[in-house]
Amino acid sequence: MKETILNVENLSVSYDNHNIIDDISFNLDEKGIYAVLCPNNCGKTTLIKAISGIIRSNRGKISVNNIILSKENLNKYILEISTVLEDIEEQFITENVKDELMFPLINLGYSKDKISKAIKEVSKVVKVTSLLDKPIDDLTYFEKVKVILAASLVHKPKLLLIDDIFRSLDEDEKEELHKILKKINEELEVTILYTTSDISDIINLDQVILLYEGKIECQDSYQNIIMRDNELSKMGFKVPLMIDLSRKLQFYNLVDKIYYDEDEVIDKLWK
Repeated sequence: MKETILNVENLSVSYDNHNIIDDISFNLDEKGIYAVLCPNNCGKTTLIKAISGIIRSNRGKISVNNIILSKENLNKYILEISTVLEDIEEQFITENVKDELMFPLINLGYSKDKISKAIKEVSKVVKVTSLLDKPIDDLTYFEKVKVILAASLVHKPKLLLIDDIFRSLDEDEKEELHKILKKINEELEVTILYTTSDISDIINLDQVILLYEGKIECQDSYQNIIMRDNELSKMGFKVPLMIDLSRKLQFYNLVDKIYYDEDEVIDKLWK
């Protein structure tokens, strides 16, 4: 039986007397990959920052690995999590990739051998081994994304929070990033929660939290989420063409599942 890694109870965050996050509650089991699907400017960044402890909530309780986020527990709490925000360029501390990965471990008092082992393990999983000796300024944007991910994982957190970093990536980079996140989840045993405003980024996830105007509309599998196409359209989401077509074909029993690839749909219909 899986343990709960993240527990959020009655969380509210307000700015200027306006609720950005409005009394939400949810749990996530350990070692899964989860997404918060939310239109832009509807609370997803605020939620990530509240869970990470970057901003304070007005009300509610948050715990990670049974450690409650509080002033007394803060140092212990932040070791359980790591956060990657959308503004990747603003998150670098050093000028060299290897130094970036070493920085958090040096601050934690790791020995040289332990630092070397941790960097080697994470670099392999996140695919930045070939970048270790490079200056940060020489990296492409996607390489910087991978380096920030690696730096966030070297201290072996239990929960990785990622805020909408897919938005600036092309389709090939998105596909590679999803593969890397899967390896992080499986090989490093890190639970992942990321936010997105793009329905295509939630494909194959067992649990998706649909957040709209600061409230949770539902928490369900991606298959059930995309069945709510009328509701999603009203919220401003654009349902990908192949998903929309697959759903309509499925209604007429012409296909037996949701397809994402045009060629697969054509092959199915011609059989």
